Order: sequence, then structure tokens, then C-alpha cells
Amino acid sequence: MTNCVIKAPFAGRVSNTSVRNFSFVQMGAPLMDILDDSTLELELIVPSRWLTWMVAGTPFKVRVTETAKDYDAAVTRFSGRVDAASQTIKVYGRIGVRSDGLLPGMSGTAHFPGAPK
Repeated sequence: MTNCVIKAPFAGRVSNTSVRNFSFVQMGAPLMDILDDSTLELELIVPSRWLTWMVAGTPFKVRVTETAKDYDAAVTRFSGRVDAASQTIKVYGRIGVRSDGLLPGMSGTAHFPGAPK
């Protein structure tokens, strides 16, 4: 322990370790995966016809299955193309307030008030 110091490039959460105690590691080899969990990005698939009214900043609610709680969120950006077969587009969003208990990889359902049926 006294011969090795590891400094992360940012504060985050260790999601995976690639080595164990007393392992020999080559210089530059990855030791662990660190996730920046200071803000969590959401990925949604929505009908492409929603592009007529949805813009960056559009607010919505997301119910996270694992916590059974609702969170305020907003659209941040759109993917670069519409899927021609399903007529959908990937939308990205961000939860407004960082909340303990949320982890990367959780799933849920988004609700857009006033969205066309």
C-alpha cells in the first residue's frame, strides 16, 4: 500500500475492478472503471412525430422502476437520426436534482404532460 498511490481524474463511483490485491499490472493497464455519477443522463425512445413539438428543455417526469419514485427531468438533446423502421428517435435528458439512490443503468418510464396521444 505504501508503494502505490492511485488518483482518479474525477470524483465518482467505482463500477468495476480489473485487478485484485497483489496482482502485477503493466503500466497503462486499466485498474478499474469509474463512473461520473454527479449528473445522470437519461436515454429515451420516443415517436419521431413528437419532433413537431419537443425541443431541448422540454420538461417531463420519469418514474424509476427500482426506486418507485418520480423525478423531474428535461430533454437535453436528440440523436442524429430517426429509425426508419420504427419511426422513433432517441432522446437524451437529465434529471433535475441529483438524488441519492439513483444508479447508472436503472430503468423507468417517462411521462410528457400534454404529449399527443
